Amino acid sequence: KIIRGSVYCQSCYFAVMESTRHDRHFTGDDDEESAPLHSGGVDGGGGGGGDRGSVGETHESGVSLSGSGNGNGDVVVMGDVKDSNTRDLVAFWICGLLNNFVYVVMLSAADDMLDPSVVLLVDILPSLIVQAVAPYFMQHIPYGIKISLSVVLAVLAFFLTGFGTTNWVKLIGVGCGSVGSGWGEISFLALSAFYHKNTVSAWSSGTGGAGILGSFSYLGLRYVLSPKLTLILLSPLPCGVAICYFFLLTAPAKLGDTKKATTLLVNNSEDALLSTEMGVNNSINNSDNKNNNNNHNVHNSDDSGGQVGLIEREKRAVEEAEATAKLSVRTQLWLLVKLLPYMAPLFLVYYGEYLINQGITPVLLYPDSAFDGQEYRYYQAIYQAGVFISRSSVNFLPIRNIWLLQVPAILQIANAIFLSFVAVFNFFPWIYPVFVVIFFEGLCGGSIYVNAFYIMSQRFQGPEKEFCMGATAQSYGIGITLSAVTGIGYKPFLKKYR
Repeated sequence: KIIRGSVYCQSCYFAVMESTRHDRHFTGDDDEESAPLHSGGVDGGGGGGGDRGSVGETHESGVSLSGSGNGNGDVVVMGDVKDSNTRDLVAFWICGLLNNFVYVVMLSAADDMLDPSVVLLVDILPSLIVQAVAPYFMQHIPYGIKISLSVVLAVLAFFLTGFGTTNWVKLIGVGCGSVGSGWGEISFLALSAFYHKNTVSAWSSGTGGAGILGSFSYLGLRYVLSPKLTLILLSPLPCGVAICYFFLLTAPAKLGDTKKATTLLVNNSEDALLSTEMGVNNSINNSDNKNNNNNHNVHNSDDSGGQVGLIEREKRAVEEAEATAKLSVRTQLWLLVKLLPYMAPLFLVYYGEYLINQGITPVLLYPDSAFDGQEYRYYQAIYQAGVFISRSSVNFLPIRNIWLLQVPAILQIANAIFLSFVAVFNFFPWIYPVFVVIFFEGLCGGSIYVNAFYIMSQRFQGPEKEFCMGATAQSYGIGITLSAVTGIGYKPFLKKYR
């Protein structure tokens, strides 16, 4: 309801602005206040398909208005603004859900394969390498290839872990899932730079939903199926990412390198620019041939001005696409320095929570409870429930100050210390208080993730935004990797002194 309401308000706003512009146009009072509708830049929000092959006015969200085309010869009406934005939000949510699905399932199945800390290390280290290296060259790869690669690796991960008979084959499968999930995450975070800022919160909520879907589906199926059959049965789900990307997601407002991503984006900026220039020439000729009609000259002049404004927008889109690939190494390093306030809390919160999940909770066993032998899987499910709620909370309880992001990170480290004492001294006779702490752990982790990327989506623009959204992902990857290394020795230590 919140997503639909916000899109509806945006649609109403542009409807009023367009109506006001036409009133001024017909009364001869089309002054400079309406100029943004003629010549305002495309800002990456609301990626509708109206900018593909269109010759007409385009409002600042990238969706055509007032008789412009959508690339298929159809006139885009005001309702398309709402529909395209809703489609994008739904697509990003589903892609976040299914992209992280393989990652969550591998962690939920860790106790059935090997030591959970070893599985966590293999499940995050390849992803960390991808997230650390890919932002520096991935702009040159079409998004269609990026997304397809992540889907293939995710499906391969399920088959290798399901059919694998030796530990090293299963670990290769976990590694494939790690690469696919990490590659898909930085691809979609970078892609969100071409869409409305709410796609970041939709993606984050979807990744939180992946925790719910992955952990609970594995938990439920394991009651009736073996680990092998469970993994094989879940293997087709990542294909939904490709389906959403190729058939549900609309064309982005700023084409960038996405113009060569899929066959859906066959009309590139140069084609639109050429057709717009032809339209301007025709408008100028018509204006010269009808000098006797002053009113008509005024209208043609306005149309020409609007089309010249469209030329400027198209040129700007091409220039930004080129600038994305031309960010110097010095600029990228300076951006990494500016990202430290975002990356530091992500590192701390993920280090704390994965140390809890893979190094501490396997020790917190309660043989006399109804969950005997299933504690680890229930811990994972409850943790993912907290993550889902907090990752979906940015529209309700946003953290607007970047320095407030440090608070959940500190609380997460406190959670790890507290549960370490619980593991050693066993002063909780029941498992339910531990469930409460695990749920709070998920709330802390998810809140930092969604708010950090949401704030970045508002404070960075253009090619810098695309780079920052992808580069920040490596910070929590480093935290998870270090927690996995720590957990390998930390779990035996807790068992020894429990």
